[in-house]
Amino acid sequence: MKNDRFENEINAAVNEAQSYLKKMAFEQAHGDIVVTITMFRGQPVKITKSFCEHLAKRQTVSLVEK
Repeated sequence: MKNDRFENEINAAVNEAQSYLKKMAFEQAHGDIVVTITMFRGQPVKITKSFCEHLAKRQTVSLVEK
């Protein structure tokens, strides 16, 4: 691996991101879950977590007649 030096920090950031994704996926029915890990010289320096709730349920539209 290229970033062996920061393996513990990378694993911690990935685990935090995974925990947030899992929590929000079980709690929310509609929306976008976004996690960004900002890296600098191979080391994670910031983790940004956000959720954007959709006010209206999305519906699919088919262009093919059934």
